[in-house]
Amino acid sequence: MSRSPTRYALEKLIGWEEFERLGTSVLYGMGFKDVKSAGGVKDGGKDAAIYTSDGGTIVIQISQEQNPLKEVKPTTKKKSKFWREYKRWAGNKKIVKFLFLSNQDLGNKKTDLMENLNDPPVDMYGIDELVNFLDYNDTGKEIKKQYAILDKDLHEVFGADDQNEKLNKVAEVISQDEHYNIHTLLAPPNTQPQIPGSIFSMQDGQVVKYFAPKSYDHYLQAIPTVNVTLSGKREDIEKYMNAIRSGASMQIPAEAVKDFKFQVGDKIFMEGATKKATLHVGPVPDNKPRIFILRSTKNPDIIIRSTLKMIDRTLEEVILNNFEAKEPLDAEARHTPDGKFNVHYAFQLDRCRDAAVAYQYAQIYNAIQCETMEILIDDDGIERKIVEIPSRGGKPLSEEYIEALRNLGRIQQFFKVRLPNPFGDRQLEESDYYNIQLLTEIIDRGKTDINLTNASLVLLRDDIEKIREEMAGEKAMALGGSHDMKLISILGVSDFPTIQLIVPKAKVDVTDLKDGTSKLDVNILEQAYLRHYEGEPQPPSVSWG
Repeated sequence: MSRSPTRYALEKLIGWEEFERLGTSVLYGMGFKDVKSAGGVKDGGKDAAIYTSDGGTIVIQISQEQNPLKEVKPTTKKKSKFWREYKRWAGNKKIVKFLFLSNQDLGNKKTDLMENLNDPPVDMYGIDELVNFLDYNDTGKEIKKQYAILDKDLHEVFGADDQNEKLNKVAEVISQDEHYNIHTLLAPPNTQPQIPGSIFSMQDGQVVKYFAPKSYDHYLQAIPTVNVTLSGKREDIEKYMNAIRSGASMQIPAEAVKDFKFQVGDKIFMEGATKKATLHVGPVPDNKPRIFILRSTKNPDIIIRSTLKMIDRTLEEVILNNFEAKEPLDAEARHTPDGKFNVHYAFQLDRCRDAAVAYQYAQIYNAIQCETMEILIDDDGIERKIVEIPSRGGKPLSEEYIEALRNLGRIQQFFKVRLPNPFGDRQLEESDYYNIQLLTEIIDRGKTDINLTNASLVLLRDDIEKIREEMAGEKAMALGGSHDMKLISILGVSDFPTIQLIVPKAKVDVTDLKDGTSKLDVNILEQAYLRHYEGEPQPPSVSWG
């Protein structure tokens, strides 16, 4: 038997599907960054898929076939995978290289073929190159960890009295169940390493198996079930059952286990209690936040999402909340073993970061007062409805206020300016409502008329001359369109550089203030308006007085 754990794993333990994935990872680590699948080709469950890359095309074949380089007579129908695939691509001028990766010892034949085949040229990696890359290259070492080729665990097998038994269990490190990825580790007693994605584990001595479903659909096709018959004092049995229901940590002694059966879908993994096994019930390590969704049942567009973190887990209940995030809605969910789900919430609208977010939460606030709401949990993209909340029956915000918030959100998005939260220190005043109306009309129509009969401006003398030049040729007076001139203000924000005041006809008197500035008294003779513009202004031609 080979004394190299990595070589043994590559030759004996890894199935063809897993070797195909591992081979792709190795090639990526070697610099083939744009490798993409071109469809699977399976011969007797041993050959991997064929891959091709973008740009100068390189055909990549990954194979576990024995004697893959063996040549046969031209009349022989069954050729090795290497020769079948190479001849398929021979003469194709778009192919710059044919790369062959194998878990076999390719011997001297490899060197001969790399020297003599040139249409396309050939590059080959056999078991020796793979082992060296995985054992001594930093990227290769990380790939070994990903595929659970663990030197320490495998070295514990070599020389052991029950070597074959242990090897069979370690083989399941990379074995693939139909519905689950099964990670098998040799772990010291009383330790439970965390395996991302696993939903349950089973331990027999130092061997621990972790089951991670390939997808949610795979999980539904093979749901794990445990049937346990316990015997003993009523109060002890009730304590054990509560632990099982809630997922809280609990050790059930062997004398209390009368019968036991564990299966995943139709496959039975453990059955019977003849060995008087001690059962350890514990939660799967789970620090993953849960996406909490609050949505109106009447209008699904009225929705907010928040992230709940697990705060506590006991026999009595599991507690999750979002208090640490300081969001506009404090939410806490409590789930008990008997299936009860309670939600407590409190609005903190002063925490909204801007006007657009304030409108979003104001909609939720009003919906809760008047409608039935639903609570869902986003489970990796799958929305799971938990409970409905009946209407609270409180006093909603006025329609006028909600409409103002909606328009604030539109203004913020259209003019690319952040407006303060009106539930905060600065609240909407009468002038704000008027300016919201003006800006909303600009969004809808491109401009809005304003009631303006005269205006006084103090400008630098050079700026006055620029205005005279701009107004030459019977053009209208155009003011604004920059960060310097503040034409409109909402909640203290007056930086709207894409708004311009157009005065089609006016009489302008200029007074030199003797300090480098001049005063403009503008008597407006024709309807003025505000407009949105981007780029150089092109006002209409009118008379200049």
